[in-house]
Amino acid sequence: GSEYRWRNSPSAMGSAIDATFGLTTDILAIGSWIQAGTPALCTVRANSARTELVWRLLLDTQLISLKTFGRPGDTVIAGADFDGNGVADAALVRATRTKLVWYISANMFSSPSKTIRFSLGKPGNRVTYLNINGQLDVPAVFGRDSKKRAILQVRNITTGRTTTYRGFPKGLARGERPRPHPVAGTAGIDNLAFISED
Repeated sequence: GSEYRWRNSPSAMGSAIDATFGLTTDILAIGSWIQAGTPALCTVRANSARTELVWRLLLDTQLISLKTFGRPGDTVIAGADFDGNGVADAALVRATRTKLVWYISANMFSSPSKTIRFSLGKPGNRVTYLNINGQLDVPAVFGRDSKKRAILQVRNITTGRTTTYRGFPKGLARGERPRPHPVAGTAGIDNLAFISED
């Protein structure tokens, strides 16, 4: 496939970048992968055997790291800081027949890294993350309960506690499944925007 051409201003992502990196078929995964407050470019694609996902990290204009995490078909979530240390954590969501299994590789490109696995949500739910307390991001799923009411579930990976919010957002049409997106708010706490796809 065609390659991405990256250009940025130094104020946006540290040093100025003008580089070719990644294919247009790659998943883009931008985050502060190495150091808090310093975003870096990362792309994700299947290996040649299509058995694993390979994460490629670019710092300035150099490919500095390759990590294998996940497999084709997983939903990639990038940019979140689930442990609150300011460094991005890679996340994958894999659907089984009855549930969504999350895999979080905390501090994947730095040391030490660790992988956390847990279940949150079920097939058909929308997955995202958001910061609800100004300190760390939490995995989140949006779906409907057995009574077809809209629900948002979030899980704190530090405590292992899952919290469910019901009847949110307001005004959804029956069966509507908008895609949730975190939007930066005040004091580090995110707003959650819901985007419907016609």
